Amino acid sequence: MDTKINKYKLKEILSFKLGKCIDGNTGELYFKCPFCVGEKTGNKRYVFGVNVNKSVYGCVRCNESGNLKGLCRDLGINLNGSISTKNNGIDIVNCQDEIIDIKYESFKDNPKAKYMIEYQYAEERNFLDVECGTSVEHPYYVIFPIFNNEGDLVYYQGRIALKGDYKKKKNVNPRHKKPSILYTPYGYSNELILVEGVADAITVKGHGILGSELTKGQIKFIHRLINDGVVNKITVWLDGDAIHKAIKIIREFILINSVSLFLIDWTLLTNFSECDPDNINSEERKILYDKKIYIKNINELVTLQEVYDGLSW
Repeated sequence: MDTKINKYKLKEILSFKLGKCIDGNTGELYFKCPFCVGEKTGNKRYVFGVNVNKSVYGCVRCNESGNLKGLCRDLGINLNGSISTKNNGIDIVNCQDEIIDIKYESFKDNPKAKYMIEYQYAEERNFLDVECGTSVEHPYYVIFPIFNNEGDLVYYQGRIALKGDYKKKKNVNPRHKKPSILYTPYGYSNELILVEGVADAITVKGHGILGSELTKGQIKFIHRLINDGVVNKITVWLDGDAIHKAIKIIREFILINSVSLFLIDWTLLTNFSECDPDNINSEERKILYDKKIYIKNINELVTLQEVYDGLSW
């Protein structure tokens, strides 16, 4: 990272991430601390300082500190202007400064916001629970950062945020190869819930594979999670029209004794081929999850596949 980056550019970008900024007497930038703002007492003071010249940050209240490069990585900021030097075929944006954070009041005050997404709709869909933004270049879309295994920002993926009928793509995806990691807005626990997209992952607190098939890199990554003891249960919850692809994913892990495998049975719902985890109601999601199918061995998987092969789609 260029430590001599323009202070005013940095102030503008961080303000969208952290809210209002106050200039210090000696050149530092002060914000409300993102690390201790959730405490019961609240954090109403601007105690989180960023020193641009020394490329460091620190909070005098909770003592959280570190270098500016680490802070920008955690916030999904690339101050060098491009997401990746190796991947330039990006559909959403090619420069971090174009991203406008939508979780802070500064978004509503932005004069460009009226061209943006329907804020209430994004809030209702819980998009604001995770790291996201929007862009003047791609209005009407909530933009989610996607990271690789090392935690570096690889590219952005867009999801429409408009109510009712609209003549636009539901998702806007990058052209280049997707990362080998999963989209995990809520981290990892003992259960891995594999879904297709970012909206599905947010809805069921699952893990997006960014499509309907796992890449070799994602398969290796999941194997590592299993071998490290992080995951001992996998629930495959692809869209209703991708049951056969869901069975294919389970086949990848069926011989591993240390993990329990489950498949969401979409046939419990009518018109299931038009459904996905994100467009059904919470009661239907609960029914599907509670009645998911436990697949113990390869024979049960083969039998299940034969049942689905006999269905009329």
